[in-house]
Amino acid sequence: MKKEGIGGYLYLACIGLALAVMGGFFVFVLGRGYIRAKETQEWPSYSAVVIVSEVGDRQIGKAKEYRHKLVYEYRVDDKFYRGERLKRR
Repeated sequence: MKKEGIGGYLYLACIGLALAVMGGFFVFVLGRGYIRAKETQEWPSYSAVVIVSEVGDRQIGKAKEYRHKLVYEYRVDDKFYRGERLKRR
């Protein structure tokens, strides 16, 4: 009879544990993003006025890069706000 060592089982257990930890991390990150997205559906909406809207480009070697500039104003409870943030998410 061939005596089997515990090293192979320990190695596979470590790989399985590492995969489980990585899977848990991804579930946490995706779940947090889902909860944030769900919360934004309940935000109130307000009208805004676009003050500046520009698109510029620049050439660096063969690559062309585009940039935007956006300035907008909106009012909440009789207080005016000005913003420049534009995010894809």
